[in-house]
Amino acid sequence: MPNNDEPKVPLTRDKLMKFGNAARKYIGHVVDTCNLKTHVGYTGSRDECGTQGRKGVDIEQGGSAQHQYCDIATNTKIIVIACPPTCEGDYRLMEAMTSGALVMHNRMMLPPKGLIDKEHWIVYDNAVDLQDKLRFYVANPDKAEQIANTGRDFVLNNHRPHHRIEEWLKIANLLP
Repeated sequence: MPNNDEPKVPLTRDKLMKFGNAARKYIGHVVDTCNLKTHVGYTGSRDECGTQGRKGVDIEQGGSAQHQYCDIATNTKIIVIACPPTCEGDYRLMEAMTSGALVMHNRMMLPPKGLIDKEHWIVYDNAVDLQDKLRFYVANPDKAEQIANTGRDFVLNNHRPHHRIEEWLKIANLLP
């Protein structure tokens, strides 16, 4: 995500190209260029997050960070996320895909098993690619909704926690 101190200036395609593959640094900037109603969520230190994460963690507690996260995710049409630069994937991808929103994610070397670009999710390669794909799917909400629904169904049927546990137990020869 962009540094909070960076000025919000209109970005040309040439300026967007300068971000390279540092996806978390450019997502907020790209979304701003598309003039969409947005919410940019931050993770990190207390200084970066302020008191947001200090309101409680109980998902059923109104006002807690978890409750707000679920509310925002399930009322969103498009969710853009990226792997941290030091690792690939985290559970936010699966949470996002079950929300019902179209999920856009930067390219991964080892994406979750079975996920197909343009069928279950949208994969982007850089800031310009993300900008182009955001504009396309905002202009084509039926296509976005179809991919979002297919992706949600695929994740619910193949990537819930019990699927990982069963997979592990089979590898360990503890489950037939």
